[in-house]
Amino acid sequence: MNKKEFFIFSILLFAISLIFTLHTAYLMFSFFSAWILFQLVLKRNKTILILLVSFLVSFFLFEYAGSKILKRRISQEYFSELSHYPKPDASKGFNEDGVRTYMDRSAFQFSQDTLNIIFLGDSFTQGYMVQKDESFPLQVGELLEKANPGLKFNIANFGWISSSPLLSYFRLEKIAAKYKPSLVLLCLDMTDFHDDLKYRDRLENPRWFSPFTFFLYRFNLAQRWLEFKKGLRFSARNPKIPEQRYFILNQPLAKNREYLGEIERNIRSIADFCREKLQAKFVLIMLPRNIQYNPLETPNNHLEPGEYSVQGPYVMEPFVWLDQFRQKVKFPVFSLLADFKNTRLFPTCFATDPHWNRNGHAVAAQGVIKILKKLAAENYIDLSSAGKKQ
Repeated sequence: MNKKEFFIFSILLFAISLIFTLHTAYLMFSFFSAWILFQLVLKRNKTILILLVSFLVSFFLFEYAGSKILKRRISQEYFSELSHYPKPDASKGFNEDGVRTYMDRSAFQFSQDTLNIIFLGDSFTQGYMVQKDESFPLQVGELLEKANPGLKFNIANFGWISSSPLLSYFRLEKIAAKYKPSLVLLCLDMTDFHDDLKYRDRLENPRWFSPFTFFLYRFNLAQRWLEFKKGLRFSARNPKIPEQRYFILNQPLAKNREYLGEIERNIRSIADFCREKLQAKFVLIMLPRNIQYNPLETPNNHLEPGEYSVQGPYVMEPFVWLDQFRQKVKFPVFSLLADFKNTRLFPTCFATDPHWNRNGHAVAAQGVIKILKKLAAENYIDLSSAGKKQ
């Protein structure tokens, strides 16, 4: 490279750097981009051109073919539509509707003269990483049976991985009637605030599975990629969806107001559907994360590294929102935060994953039992031996 070429290359590097930032990663990216541009425009390097075109074609083929493979692989266990319901699988405890039930009862055993409880929620409700009967909805069944021997009841766990209130509403519409619910409990997780926005956006703008995104999450690089994109001067952003999945934990509630309308509407829609179509009572229960009740839990978080601060200043903001939301609705609203703060069981989560272990599900089950007793004392539900709907 002679002096003239070096001068031109330096100008290209400076110009491209202005587009990005002075961060090391962006300088490296700028240098590489400038070098490619220099080789293509001034040197007319055919080898670089062929390599660049080959890379772009390969990447798009990877995205296209990879999305098909991902869809096929995922659909082995979950339906590949947006709602990704679990498929029927007796070996994993999923009945004909992809639902887990107490004592493995099928839908036709949910009769009108029994107390039929449906749990809605995501992987925390489903019981990810624990045995089927260790999930807190089914532990509630065990506790109910011990405390009320004459009570006729059934429990259906509608929870599944990466669900949200919006998707739970769709599932209720599809199959809830056959379970003749007396009571529907929506168990809210911290991911639901973002997931509802994401799923609504995908309904309006359908897209395929992205293998690039899949591998980012698979190798815990999603947060780093997000931080890299933030530094790009012209990075495209979706104004409808916060970039951080845990925005509800990472910034003040006042800054999140514009994003809360979606989840509030979906919760109300579930409550209305329960009342008007199912003639069932509805209850909202917020599930806490370990960062909100014990910073010693999950010391090596491999699932969500860096996505929230363990002792951050805003981790309790979801419960501030819950208290405010409670004042605006007519159905009961609870949280299990106090139950987890006061428990002597430790740990309640896995060492490398914030999902609850059997202890955590036991604490949640006890908390739900307290809620059911309170609702019964207020004549909201019937826990007598008849177990009939109000």
